Formats: sequence, structure tokens, C-alpha cells
Amino acid sequence: MFRCPACGEYMEALTKFHCLSHHGMNRSEFIAKYGRIQYIFHFPSKELEHWLQETTTVRQSLENFSRKLFSK
Repeated sequence: MFRCPACGEYMEALTKFHCLSHHGMNRSEFIAKYGRIQYIFHFPSKELEHWLQETTTVRQSLENFSRKLFSK
């Protein structure tokens, strides 16, 4: 499992889609700016992996809501 150094999202691999959709740059630009992401750990269970994905989604939703709320 890896963690994105820019946004903190946990993922199986750093993909072109993630780099473009979340950070607006291609994978090479992302690595040049933030460096290669490092392997964090292997999940002992699918339940833990699912929980982490849910908490990442909730955190991102709250951040988006806060941005919209305070940008007015």
C-alpha cells in the first residue's frame, strides 16, 4: 500500500489518472515535484483496507465541503 505525498490518499499504485484528476499533472511531473512514493505497508485484511478507503473518502468530502462553505 502506498500513500500519496500530496493528498494523503492510500492506494495500491500511483496512477496517471490519480495524478491528473487530483493534482493536475502527469505522473512524471508528480514524481519530479514530490519524489517517488514509498511503500507503506501491506493490509492484513480487506476489512482494514475498506475502512481506510472510506475514511479517505469522508475526509476528502469534508475538505470539499469546507472549501465551498468558506469560499463564499
